[in-house]
Amino acid sequence: MMDVAGKKYLIVGIARSGLAAAELLQAHGATVLLNDGKPAEKLGKFAAGYERFPHHLGGHPLALLDGVSGVIASPGVPPTIPLLVEAQRRGIELIGEIELGWRFCRGTLVGITGTNGKTTTTTLTGELLRAAGLPAVTCGNMGHPLARAAQEAAGAERVFVCELSSFQLEGISSMRPRVGVLLNLTPDHQDRYPDLESYFAAKGHLYDCQTADDWTVVNCADDKARALAETSRARRIHIGAGADRFPWAVYPSEGNLCWRRDGNEEVILPATAISIPGPHNLENAMAAAAVALAYGVAATTVAAVLRTFRGVEHRLEPVLTIDGVTFINDSKGTNVDAVVKSLQSYRQPIVWLGCGRDKGGDFTVLDPLVQMHVRAVVLFGELAETIERALTSRPAIVRATDMADAVRKGFAAARPGDVVLLSPGGTSFDWYSDFEERGRVFKDAVRALAAERAR
Repeated sequence: MMDVAGKKYLIVGIARSGLAAAELLQAHGATVLLNDGKPAEKLGKFAAGYERFPHHLGGHPLALLDGVSGVIASPGVPPTIPLLVEAQRRGIELIGEIELGWRFCRGTLVGITGTNGKTTTTTLTGELLRAAGLPAVTCGNMGHPLARAAQEAAGAERVFVCELSSFQLEGISSMRPRVGVLLNLTPDHQDRYPDLESYFAAKGHLYDCQTADDWTVVNCADDKARALAETSRARRIHIGAGADRFPWAVYPSEGNLCWRRDGNEEVILPATAISIPGPHNLENAMAAAAVALAYGVAATTVAAVLRTFRGVEHRLEPVLTIDGVTFINDSKGTNVDAVVKSLQSYRQPIVWLGCGRDKGGDFTVLDPLVQMHVRAVVLFGELAETIERALTSRPAIVRATDMADAVRKGFAAARPGDVVLLSPGGTSFDWYSDFEERGRVFKDAVRALAAERAR
């Protein structure tokens, strides 16, 4: 446990992570000072309750560093702001909320990162471990900060299954995953990183503190992720096609999902029995099963969970079917590669709803998939012009004024048997506080359309 009693800490960035860090530190006898560059009226709903702590809003004056023992930076705060640079110059320890939470954890941690699939894999992994009787809690980037999970555990042993973003991994120094999972690497967050190598390097911090007693899940299907995973000192569990040549592996074989434990093969279940759709979800299922393998979970337990797991909210989430048209909420699809995987997940024609704020993605790679799978495209938000310019095949494109209008126009463009898919391709921050709010607005609009059609 980190000794913080009687010391003062500055927390930069007031939201879920910042408040969780403040509560954890205060519970262990520290005094805290909250800081955010935004004024109070722009902090948003996730900063509710910051008034309980001393705070300075609307800027980052360097005087805030006076007398502090350490600085905790929330993941949304770039490490290049002058306040954080000055903290490092003064020799003040600078860590992230994830690192802070880890220092108060008892038990083991499963670290799950990658460009896409993190939340689904984290949620599924937690289900698998709990089904085997292990005290697993899911936390991290999925909205439940590790610092809060550590405080809720109150010193009890847990398996902390933690979704980790590249931003969060920038702020670790001692966090040691018992199992490290890097699902995949594709371009993302180019609005924060100067180049792809910097983004990939941030993901690679997952392995910094692993030892030969730990496990690393290696995705054979992703060259970049595989190369990075192989820098870890930990033992390997390989997943995907080609993994069957390794002694510890999870892989598809003759229509089944199988695993090999120290060279001994066992069938888990038929791949078609996995309840979540899409080839990317087979990859997510293999990664979660690899973690279960590392923790000694039985294949029968893994099979039972994979048959019933329905996915997570806002990720290929079925909403309603109206007059034969099925509406799918994929609001968490916030980059180009996520849209690729979503468009590949359905055999029936798709009306694609694209929107959001650009993160520097290359939308031209979507053009062949749009030609193959998409009946019409409905665009709105800041990304509308960017996506339309990228689709050189000139599909049927409709502009919408807001989400409700997009749902109506998507329904009008669809035919019975089609899917209307919200898979934005960008962040929610042009119009919404987060992808969750965007997804809820989409579902509300679909339900309103259904009620109108029923009258």
